[in-house]
Amino acid sequence: MEDFEALSGSPDGKAATGTSGGKWDTHGEGTGNVGVITRDNSQVLRYFGHSGGSSRGVMVSGLSNPIRNNEAGLLLFRLMLRSDSNPPNHYIGITDLNLNNNPNAMDGGACHKENVVAGFGVLSADNGDNGMDVVTTDETATVLAEIVPGRWYNVWIIADNANDKYDLYLSETEGPATPIPGRPSAKDLIGEGLAFGKRTTRSLSGAMFFTEATNGPTKSADIDDIYWSAP
Repeated sequence: MEDFEALSGSPDGKAATGTSGGKWDTHGEGTGNVGVITRDNSQVLRYFGHSGGSSRGVMVSGLSNPIRNNEAGLLLFRLMLRSDSNPPNHYIGITDLNLNNNPNAMDGGACHKENVVAGFGVLSADNGDNGMDVVTTDETATVLAEIVPGRWYNVWIIADNANDKYDLYLSETEGPATPIPGRPSAKDLIGEGLAFGKRTTRSLSGAMFFTEATNGPTKSADIDDIYWSAP
């Protein structure tokens, strides 16, 4: 879907450069809080919360091969969260929002975890070791795994839109400039048969990455090498 090598600056309103089509939108409409930068020998997408505490994020949707309501499909990407003293509050995953119907969807209230239909939250771990908990986006916020700030991870989300369930895989990787595996291994599974954050009869046609509104700035996340696979 996107490797960001052909994009620069804000992705707002720009077409995704992969073969799946789609279009980017940001919360803040071109704000400096979302942009393409060079990191670890690769062009990556960085986003972070506003200094006033409001949410910021980015989404791509309107893909030419959506995961329809009777289908299953996959989202794969790389993720790195910055190490910083301010606690993160990120939500990431597959969405059923479609920019073809609302070109300013991110400014229209999209930055809410219920719009991450199949995905996860990343919150500060309550264990004193500066880790971050990967949690479900439902009301239970079940802890699935812990990740370490400053390290790169491969993330796979395999969504079964027919049954409103998904599997989540996570593995550490050296960085975005290294080969990416197409499918996860069994040992990378951290959540199986997880319920969608909300039930939906719509097609899943994009991905979103954002920080929720907080009482202060939320530190940044870097995203790269986004792959999308659907029937």
